Amino acid sequence: MQLFSSQAKPSRSRGNENPVATSPQPKPVRQGRERLQFFVDQIASAHNVIEELDQHVARLKSIIVEADVASRTLQGAIAADSGLALSRYSSGQCGPDEEISKLVAHSKTSGDASAAAQAGLPHAESLLTAAKEQLVTLTNEKAAEVGRVIAFLAGMEVQAYEKSFEATCKLHDRLVGFSRVGQANIGDVHRIEEPPHMPRFVANGDSTSDPFIRHHTNDHVASESAKRWTEIRSRLELNANADLSDLN
Repeated sequence: MQLFSSQAKPSRSRGNENPVATSPQPKPVRQGRERLQFFVDQIASAHNVIEELDQHVARLKSIIVEADVASRTLQGAIAADSGLALSRYSSGQCGPDEEISKLVAHSKTSGDASAAAQAGLPHAESLLTAAKEQLVTLTNEKAAEVGRVIAFLAGMEVQAYEKSFEATCKLHDRLVGFSRVGQANIGDVHRIEEPPHMPRFVANGDSTSDPFIRHHTNDHVASESAKRWTEIRSRLELNANADLSDLN
């Protein structure tokens, strides 16, 4: 049973409306969180519906209780004088302002209302139960959506993490090129013969048996770097103030 409607479409503004008098627009939903906002709005609507249905059920039950109290009060009054006042009322000898007249009238009207309330109570209680069940479903769906949004945000950090590793590996390959220039590498920079690697983080259900992100030297980058370092050495040998900006 669908009790909660989707969000209402925003109404179009008329040309003659005063923009100063319009209500402030809600903040736009951040990209990727539209479904989460949908569940937030639906849960708020569900709470409102449940509150209204709770009040509806409580009113119907109150009417039934009031009718029962009115009936017992009338029966108590009848027993108290052995039915004399009721007999006078039955024969038309009582005015509308007399106590027995008021008790009979109240018992009758509350009894009629009670009959209607008892007829409508099961349906109202059914709606309330359905609303509470739907609220549980929406709450669970919201929790799942929160998890999805968090996984999405973590996935963005995984991407940034991997990009930083890629940048480190590019520097690694350039330094490999430096280490391959024999005449330049005079104990300054030594390459440790171990491929760079970092702990692996997976996102979006991805899985792999290797717990590390591993890098293997790009020989092309290393060769180009070796040429660069050779050129740097050549220029510095010729001119201590040589311009190296074009080699970066």
